[in-house]
Amino acid sequence: MPDDFSPPGHLGFAPSFVVLLGVLGIGWGAFIVSLIARAIRLRRLQEHENAFMQERARWQLLPGPSRVVHGRVEIDGDPVAIEIDVDQTVKNCTSKSSRWHEWKETSRRVAARAFRLVREDGQSVLVQPANDVLVVDALTTSYPDDRPMARVRSAVVRAQEEVYVYGDLVGGAGGDAYRGGSAFVVQSPRRGRMLVATEAMRDRYRARIRHSWRTGIGHAIVFLIFHGAFTTPFLAAMVAGTREEAALTNPRTYVTRGKHGPIHHWELTARAADGFPVTGEVDRDTYVSVTRDWPTSATSIPILRVDHSGWASYLGSEPTIHFAVLLFGFVGALVMVAATIGGYERSAPWYDRKRVGEHGGTGHWVETRRLGGGGSPIDPSRN
Repeated sequence: MPDDFSPPGHLGFAPSFVVLLGVLGIGWGAFIVSLIARAIRLRRLQEHENAFMQERARWQLLPGPSRVVHGRVEIDGDPVAIEIDVDQTVKNCTSKSSRWHEWKETSRRVAARAFRLVREDGQSVLVQPANDVLVVDALTTSYPDDRPMARVRSAVVRAQEEVYVYGDLVGGAGGDAYRGGSAFVVQSPRRGRMLVATEAMRDRYRARIRHSWRTGIGHAIVFLIFHGAFTTPFLAAMVAGTREEAALTNPRTYVTRGKHGPIHHWELTARAADGFPVTGEVDRDTYVSVTRDWPTSATSIPILRVDHSGWASYLGSEPTIHFAVLLFGFVGALVMVAATIGGYERSAPWYDRKRVGEHGGTGHWVETRRLGGGGSPIDPSRN
């Protein structure tokens, strides 16, 4: 009597268990939990950072690290205190069924100069930003006439804007800027970067929180459908199944037509003592070995069953899963995980990314500029 009654294409119990419960169960499940946990953590962090900025902005001006000053920007001469220009070029993309364009960052320029920050109480603080300053602000877009297939995304801190500035507060000589009074200077913190926010930090993680929630729920739905269809019977048979010897009652062979010709099937049916039948395919060698003496002599084969549930019953003594199911589940989960990680990176605001790449829209980019600045002005609405 053969030991292996696995249907053709099925993996044995051990590899099925490792992939189904280890990789697609614990591994994928842990990733889903991490998405939900990250959404909760980011929401709390966003609330904390917003409260941190609001609270410390109300503190009395005293020298020390990790201070926040809120006020109106004042600057002599040039109305721009900080300007960050992100140069991007467009790339047209084509697949079998669609066309689109993307904008990729090629370089970044930062121009930062000292400015005064006037608080509501009239006190003035000198801000000395470095070129690595982190500006939390929306980007505006311009299309230089002399640079076809390129654009500039800019964040600008201008005079009269109200901003929050995070850094180390030190004492300094104010001169005329402080009307002869005591002066304070905000410098880059010893660890990290100075932060200049045109608003409080309440929106910094919003897109990433939304992405983590949505993808976490999407993963969970697919996870439950997949495991409900394939893992539940496997697990039920493994945990609650009973092993019995059942009488062979109706072996049969039949042929179906496949893409590459006829496909032969060998099927066994075994009936338990209480009349419960279990039917399944086996390979040709197993079929021949089992049916050699049937029906002239009684033949029994092992079965694994869960009460009278056909969905969780198997020929043989161990549950198995078809290789195609495991491959489909593994590849599907891998693609979803990769897409989720990539989407999370793209959901971060521009100032939290090393390079700013953006989806430009469907269709190839339609350029209206000419080299040297000639031709009609750019019309982004055409794209």
